[in-house]
Amino acid sequence: MRALVSEQGAVRLDHHWPEPDPVGDQVLVRPTRLGVTPADLRAVRAGRFSGVLGSEFVGVVEKLGPDAAGQDHLLNKRVVGSPLIVCGECDLCQRGLSQHCRAGKVIGRDGADGCFAERFAIGVRQIAPVPDGVDDDAALFAGCVARAMHAARRVRIEGKPYVTVLGDTPLALIAAQIMTSLNGSVRCLGDRPAAYGLCEKWGVKHRHIREVGLRHDQDIVIDCADDRPEFGDLALGLVRPRGKIVLMSAGAGPKLDPHEIIEHEVEVYGVASGNPCEGLAELAKGALDVVSLISRRVRLVDGLSVLRAAAEAEQLKVVIDP
Repeated sequence: MRALVSEQGAVRLDHHWPEPDPVGDQVLVRPTRLGVTPADLRAVRAGRFSGVLGSEFVGVVEKLGPDAAGQDHLLNKRVVGSPLIVCGECDLCQRGLSQHCRAGKVIGRDGADGCFAERFAIGVRQIAPVPDGVDDDAALFAGCVARAMHAARRVRIEGKPYVTVLGDTPLALIAAQIMTSLNGSVRCLGDRPAAYGLCEKWGVKHRHIREVGLRHDQDIVIDCADDRPEFGDLALGLVRPRGKIVLMSAGAGPKLDPHEIIEHEVEVYGVASGNPCEGLAELAKGALDVVSLISRRVRLVDGLSVLRAAAEAEQLKVVIDP
């Protein structure tokens, strides 16, 4: 089968990659949509991962592993999944904090093959069935939606707080929609022209990062910039004393001066992930516009050009149609 494979930073389309046979509680999935994420690009640049790339998918379950007994209802069903492989046995997993599993690995970057292939195997505990009312394009964003919802819970959107979202990535634009739906007075700061029209359609303010004064007047600042160091010094300049900063970028991230955090008594939250089931339930309501975030479609057979397309600054979301 074909698979997009990284070998110590060199990426190739392998036409003869062995099809996995699900073991233990794994299932075999045939992807119908694949999403390229900033983390995929970082995995390639880091040059330390060898194996199949990819961590974001919608697919159909075609086969169950020997320990996935009782999961027959999943056969031929559409699913999305969490990229995190957890042990289920450590103290954090036992306390309901499996997203922080001490032995956790992420598919497509931590020594575990990912989903950029014609078939891939994944643990049954990592997947969630897609409701009939959610199409494949929308379901691909379940993880992002879940993460943004988790961020909203961490900071407790109450009253009508002033919220600034740093970045105009898909995660940032989804977070802006969710915070707006919770009665936040939201603005997005970025520099991608494609985001301006979307924010206008959604009734979300969008400003260029160079047009904003650092007045320490925002109740909540959410960093979703991802690998954009020019956003790094904005968060502390925007947030008010005793305000909240939410860190959601896994790349360069903001530069937070501990002295300023202490001086202004700023609360800082990290948000790593959310529950895909919650993301799917929110998408099923039909209130979020995520499909408009897809800026380009490519084919798996395009090989390395898939990653080149995703690295283009003007692209919001590159989707692979296997």
